[in-house]
Parts: sequence; structure tokens; C-alpha cells
Amino acid sequence: MDLESIDKVVGEAIQSIRAMNHEPYRGFKEVWPAGSCEWTSIGIAELLLHRGLGEWTYVQASRPGQASGHAWLELRDDCGGVRYSIDATLHQFVHHDSPYVGPGRTPAAAEFTSINYEGNWRDWPVLLRNETFLPFAVATLQHVEGAAARDA
Repeated sequence: MDLESIDKVVGEAIQSIRAMNHEPYRGFKEVWPAGSCEWTSIGIAELLLHRGLGEWTYVQASRPGQASGHAWLELRDDCGGVRYSIDATLHQFVHHDSPYVGPGRTPAAAEFTSINYEGNWRDWPVLLRNETFLPFAVATLQHVEGAAARDA
């Protein structure tokens, strides 16, 4: 797996998420990266799969005893070990100034230790009650691929 290619896709996805007209809720772009980790991670996961860069595990976790949480992506090996993580909205937290794309687990995993869900994002139970995620993933993919076609 080429970390440089992954980093490039993450950058393209973030640019598109910030530029495209589609928003999963009003004010999404104004508060991004805060409150947008789920949508951002899902949009990136869909783009990575489309580009042949693996099927990433969507992780949604919270701090022990707290309802609010955080989400990121992990590429795992055959034994379940984390090879790489993508935490495109890590910089919403005060001790971090940029997204994380790198080996091992995201630094946020040390703080968000209560795992609420880990698996394919398309199997995430929240999708049954929140219909904004799939259209956002599709819009992100279309916007990135449209921009790539225009630039070619």
C-alpha cells in the first residue's frame, strides 16, 4: 500500500468536501472539521475503495462515559492489526493542528477508547436512521472524480 497515494486521495477528498455544494446539514462547511468526522471519513472510504486503495474499516468511538464521539478509518492487516489510519478531522481537537494520515492508529484512539462501531461503513447501524451519509459519500466521490476529469 502506497501511503503517498492514500495521502493524495485524502487531500483531494478534503478539497472536494470543502468545495462541493452538497452539505449533509446546514452549516456543515462553516464548522468543518468539527462535527463532521463521520461524513468526512465515509466520503474518503468510498473514494479509496473506488480508487482501488483498499477497503478501510470505519471506526466510531467515544470517550468512556460520554455520548459524543469521533470517527476515523483504519486499514487493517489479516490479523486485525492497524497498518494505517486516516483521521481527516483530527485537527478539530485542540492538541492537533492537522489531519492524521499515517502508520498505526490515529492519536485520537488513545482518547476515544470506547468503540461504538468498527466495520464497513455501509453496515453501520446509524445508517438505518440517518439517511444523509450515503448521498454525501456519493456526492464526494462524484465531485472528486469530476474534478480529476476536468484536470486531465
